[in-house]
Amino acid sequence: MYGALRTHLTGNGNYYFKNFASTGNGTADSIIRLLTSVPNNDLSTSSYARSSFLLNVLLPFKNAGYKIIYITGDIGSWRDIKNFLMAQGVDEVYDMPKIMELIPNATKGTWGVDDEYLYEAALQIIQKQKTTQPDTPILVFTQSITNHPPFRMPPKAKIDYVNINKEIAQRFPYDNTTEIFNTVRYSVNEYGKYVSSLKEIFNNPESNLIIVGTGDHNIRGIGYTKNKEETLLGYMVPLFMYISPTLQQNVTFDSSRFGSHKDIFTTIYNRIPNLTYYSLGCDLLTTNNNCLYPILYNAEVAINNNLNNDNYLCIVEDNIYPFNAIGILDNSYLTQNTPLTNADCRKSKIFSKLLKDFYFYNVSHQTDIKETLNSSFSNLKIE
Repeated sequence: MYGALRTHLTGNGNYYFKNFASTGNGTADSIIRLLTSVPNNDLSTSSYARSSFLLNVLLPFKNAGYKIIYITGDIGSWRDIKNFLMAQGVDEVYDMPKIMELIPNATKGTWGVDDEYLYEAALQIIQKQKTTQPDTPILVFTQSITNHPPFRMPPKAKIDYVNINKEIAQRFPYDNTTEIFNTVRYSVNEYGKYVSSLKEIFNNPESNLIIVGTGDHNIRGIGYTKNKEETLLGYMVPLFMYISPTLQQNVTFDSSRFGSHKDIFTTIYNRIPNLTYYSLGCDLLTTNNNCLYPILYNAEVAINNNLNNDNYLCIVEDNIYPFNAIGILDNSYLTQNTPLTNADCRKSKIFSKLLKDFYFYNVSHQTDIKETLNSSFSNLKIE
């Protein structure tokens, strides 16, 4: 399934985390939580979309002089995402119409431009930025769209098709299960080619290149909730990271470590010298125990304080499972068949409540939040 990404999964500054979860359970949910830590799936279309948020991950980069670019195969009007991103600090948004201007022969599906053209456009944009403003650091987001129902293979796709056995196929409530797996393979393969191209563009020994790839949520409709041993698996997504040699100081990698979206930018921040930031996440590439919330956190489930080997999964959202906790098998994403009755899930539930309370505080105390941000990020003027 890895295709062109396989060569980037181990060694030479590459890190692949399998025990990793999305923080949200939908595309908008995960994007919003990743960028602002706000537990509101509808934030981008709400009256708070242009509010300032203390945990906005873009502000440390803006303060350090980065140009921030967001490239999506979808249209910018989806959930008013373009206006939301611009309000939070993105400098340029490229969506499907803009990509079609750059690549007129690009193919597209129901939701947007096929991944190969998304990445082709991204490389054009990055190359132009590198040529015209070589001294300006950039932060680039790419949001791929092909691996999304209704599933279809792009007409020019060139991959080895996946053969699915009957037992696996029966897990999916779709008629085109093979097409789903082919689409996954296509998307991962195109991402792997994109990673290769980025490494070629920034192959200068002095380049400070960081590449991160993850998913917004697991594949839907497989019936994880019917199998207790797959309770955690239903929330898992991969995390791939590449850190260039110039930023490799003090890196410790444990491929079995648990983490989630909230930890991504903390890990990035700590690779970049002299970056000021606020975060509730942990650095996944260090053994430092100073992180206040070493929790694999999803809006519905959490693994409580893995650094202390509390190997059980807590249910943080009420009434979605008939149990409150379940054990984890051998530090993996598989859980036990028997729920636990004596697990201490208080810290996980407190963290979930903290995010909700902090969101309320952010939007109801905007003057205080903006004063704090302006004081912390001296190169910005947040009004």
